[in-house]
Amino acid sequence: APGSVSADPHGAKIVGIAERPSPGQFDVAIWSPAMNRNILVHVLAPPGYDRAKTPAVTYPVVYLLDGLRAPNTTSDWVDKGGAVDFFKNKNALVVMSVGGGGSFFQNWAANDPALLALNHDSNLNPGPEASKLGWETFLTNELPGVIEAPVGSPAINGFPSIGGNQNRAIAGLSMGGYSAFNLAAKHPGMYEAAASYSGFPDSQAPGLPEFLQYVLSQQIGVTNPDNLWGPSTNPLWTVNNPAAQANIASLKSQVAQGLSLYMSAGTGLHGAHDAPVAFGGVSSEFVGSILEVAANYSSQSFNQVATLNNLPIATVDLLRPGIHSWGYWNDQLNYSWPQIAKAIHVTA
Repeated sequence: APGSVSADPHGAKIVGIAERPSPGQFDVAIWSPAMNRNILVHVLAPPGYDRAKTPAVTYPVVYLLDGLRAPNTTSDWVDKGGAVDFFKNKNALVVMSVGGGGSFFQNWAANDPALLALNHDSNLNPGPEASKLGWETFLTNELPGVIEAPVGSPAINGFPSIGGNQNRAIAGLSMGGYSAFNLAAKHPGMYEAAASYSGFPDSQAPGLPEFLQYVLSQQIGVTNPDNLWGPSTNPLWTVNNPAAQANIASLKSQVAQGLSLYMSAGTGLHGAHDAPVAFGGVSSEFVGSILEVAANYSSQSFNQVATLNNLPIATVDLLRPGIHSWGYWNDQLNYSWPQIAKAIHVTA
C-alpha cells in the first residue's frame, strides 16, 4: 500500500484557491519551501465534490505531469490533452502541477538562471531570482502532503481541505513520462500506478544523455544543461535513471506489492493523428517523429532491462504508429485508464 507523507510537509501550505469558470475545476496556489515560491496546481474534481458538505470524504488522486514545454498558467493536459472531458465522470481527483517546462520535474544539482526565468509566473511570484528547482521534493512530499491534508492541518492554512487520499497514481507524457517512472522508482510505496506515455525511462541508453542535453540547450535554452545532474558521467545520472539497477530493484519490489506499471511510445512513423506522409512513411511533422523515435528507443531499452531483471510491466505498448503529439497521448490516457483505475481503487 502507498506510504503516507509528512503531516507537516516541510512548511508547504495553501495560499489561495480560485474556482475556474468551468464547473468542477479549481486552482490551488501552494507555497513550496523546496522551490522558494508559490506553485499553481490545477485540480479536476469528481462528480458530487463538495468540501463544505462532505469534508470527511476522500478520493483517489491521479497526478498528471506535462511535457517539456509545460506552460506557466495552465496544464497542457487541460488545454490539449482532453483531461477535462475524460475525467468529468470519474470518481477521482486529478491534480496537475502548472509549470516546470524543461525541468524534468527533478531537483537540479545547480539552479539554472534561464530555466528559472522560463518557469516564472508573475501572477504568483514577484520574481524568479530567489526561486529554486526542487520539483522532485515538491511533487513527492509537499504536494501530496497538501492534497491529502485533513481539515485543520497547518498545510490547509484556513482553506477547505482538498480531500485526496493515499491511493495515488502518477502519469505523464515525454518529460513527464520519464518523471512518472523515476519518481515511482525513487520513492517506494508512494504510488499504486505509474504510467509513461512517450517518456524516456532509460535515460542512459546509449546517446540519450547527449540527446537530452541537446534538447535542454537548443530547444529549451537553459543556461547550462550540466546544471541538471552534471555531465553525463556524473553519478547523478545513474541515480535518476529508472533503468539503473537500484531503481529497477525498487520497482520490482513495489510491483510485488501491487504497483502497476504502464509504458507506451509510438514508432515515429505516420499515424492516424498526423499530417500527410512525407518521405519513407515518416510524418511531415519531422521533429515530432524524431522525438518519438527517441522515446520509443528509450522505452524499448527500459523494457529489455526490465525483462532481464524479471520486472513485470503490466502493459508495454510500443508498436503503434504515431509521433510525439497530443492525439496519441490522449489515446494513451484512455487506453491506460482501466489499469490505473483498478490500481488506485476508483469505484466509478
